[in-house]
Amino acid sequence: SRSANAASSARATGINQVVQFSVKEEPLDEDSSDEALFSHISHSLEENSIQLLFLPYSDTQGGNLEFHELIPRLMGSHGESIPTARINLVAQRTGLFQKIDRWLLEHALSVLDQRRQQGRPTALIIHQSMESVQDTSNLSWIREQLRLRQLVGTGIFIEFDLADLAANLKQAKSYIRSLQEMGINVILSRFIGNETAFKVLGFLKPDCVRLSKRLVKAKQDKIDAITGQLQKRQIKIILPRIDNPSRIPKTWEQHADLVQSDFFSA
Repeated sequence: SRSANAASSARATGINQVVQFSVKEEPLDEDSSDEALFSHISHSLEENSIQLLFLPYSDTQGGNLEFHELIPRLMGSHGESIPTARINLVAQRTGLFQKIDRWLLEHALSVLDQRRQQGRPTALIIHQSMESVQDTSNLSWIREQLRLRQLVGTGIFIEFDLADLAANLKQAKSYIRSLQEMGINVILSRFIGNETAFKVLGFLKPDCVRLSKRLVKAKQDKIDAITGQLQKRQIKIILPRIDNPSRIPKTWEQHADLVQSDFFSA
């Protein structure tokens, strides 16, 4: 299968390689406890044994950057992929989100540094949690990581769940502004395009939004209305993650700035 091939390739090639994979995940054994998963995640972070998979995107504006979403993949004891939702739930309960976020960001910066040395201009999308927004030491840590690698203003797109940020919009706004001042682009995901969502966009001022899957089958007039408002605000449009990108209606593809590709290219 695609996911099996990806797992094998990722283990063999390391973090700076591009491998094909499916975003589909297998369920974790029902008898796996939160405590056991917490221990497994913690050990994997310490041992640097989490896989990094690259989901490619096409820039419809024809830019010269290679666009990828960098996705961590944690394998269970039987070789199954542990569902992201389960990992997130345990991370939230146990305070692991900040460690996971920093691990992912640090590795993303390492990939960008390697790609730069190879002469391959690259942009990476990574997801970060509200817990990192609330961590008062995080911004200074990010600045130092960028300074050490001389990567200020190059290549990182940090994605936050819009619903998560809604719990503390004032704090989120300050954090987003600080990231943007470092040259980091900010994406807000699960954007549903209603009046409230647009008010939040006006307050937070992200660089991009990732549409909610609920909007994929929207009617033409709604698509035109949403994309018109986003383009007026100069906010880039990213289509939602799906297992089969060919299912995205052409109408959305015509308006999107970044679309998920069907395959990887090394």
